[in-house]
Amino acid sequence: MTRASKRRSPSRTERRCRSPTSPSSNRDDTVAHPVTALLVVEVAVSSLRIDTAIKPALYAAAGVPELWVIDVPGHAVRVFADPRPEGYTTTRTVREGAITPSAVEAEPLDTAALLAGL
Repeated sequence: MTRASKRRSPSRTERRCRSPTSPSSNRDDTVAHPVTALLVVEVAVSSLRIDTAIKPALYAAAGVPELWVIDVPGHAVRVFADPRPEGYTTTRTVREGAITPSAVEAEPLDTAALLAGL
């Protein structure tokens, strides 16, 4: 039996990837990789229409709990939440104050600090 045939197959939630820290460049390591995201953040400079009109339906259908679109020209964060198969049922635009992801444990993020310098 060869060395390659002894390796186990990755599970549905794992992907085969080449480890950059492997002593041998030929060695593959199996690492856990999530099948979906709890929060997706899109940064829209020139893609605002696609990021707010097309992508939310795709992310909602995939069950992503929350989508933030950073509207760079508008200096705002558009928050999409409560996904359903047909799209997000809650949307809001945040221009000032703090926002906190609903599905991820994180400290509140100051919107002004996030948008400063963009």
